[in-house]
Amino acid sequence: MRKRGIITAALATVAAGILGAPAAHADGHGVGVYGVWANSVNVRDNAPGTTGCGVYPSVANCPSVQTKVNAGETVTVICQQPGQPVGGNPYWVLVSTTNGNHMGFMASYYIKNTTNWIDGVGRCQ
Repeated sequence: MRKRGIITAALATVAAGILGAPAAHADGHGVGVYGVWANSVNVRDNAPGTTGCGVYPSVANCPSVQTKVNAGETVTVICQQPGQPVGGNPYWVLVSTTNGNHMGFMASYYIKNTTNWIDGVGRCQ
């Protein structure tokens, strides 16, 4: 039940951004819009009932790919969660795509940020 509240709050934050609130904290200090530096990065489904995806995001726990994002595109980072390391980065981020059509987990490794953990972005649990 707590997870549903976090996701609901995160969706409200995303909606506020889409409806004209300023995109906050693109510098690595909080929830907001971040760039992606690689091509064909998977945004994986975090649908209710997906075994373990929200607890420990990984390719195995989040097998369904909703969409892909490419270098130069942006995503809205909502929260982050420890998961399967990718490129030495052990965190995954719950994101909303720029058009707002998809929300799911992607490896934080592909986010333009100077550290693995994004300061000011809370855990998804």
